[in-house]
Amino acid sequence: MSPLVRILLFRPGGGWFGGSLLRGYLHTSYRLPISLFLLLLLLLITPGPQGTVLWF
Repeated sequence: MSPLVRILLFRPGGGWFGGSLLRGYLHTSYRLPISLFLLLLLLLITPGPQGTVLWF
């Protein structure tokens, strides 16, 4: 299971399922840069030069 899936499924305090959508987002907003960084790495290691040229 990837870290991104763990962040989406297992949020502290119940996340989205323990309150309103906004409250869940605010509670986990500090994890957003980590998720984006992992997604960026995933895109960069995909085969082909397009990803590297696109992001750099």
